[in-house]
Amino acid sequence: MNYILIYEFDDAPQNLQMLSIHGGDEDYVVIIPNYILEKNDNYIMMFEGMGFYSKQVAYHEDYPDCTIYISSH
Repeated sequence: MNYILIYEFDDAPQNLQMLSIHGGDEDYVVIIPNYILEKNDNYIMMFEGMGFYSKQVAYHEDYPDCTIYISSH
């Protein structure tokens, strides 16, 4: 994958929703390829500035070279 993928939580695939530990106040699921994170960590600061609070970091076998962030409020 060579792009950043952002879902509103309710629109995310079920297999990604099931990764959440937030208990019902989820907002977004963001999937970022690791090579993008390795090149520049400003992406994380950008997401924080957009209101991506309480970031949970998750991993899923369908996205082996990516980091998944689950945001809640």
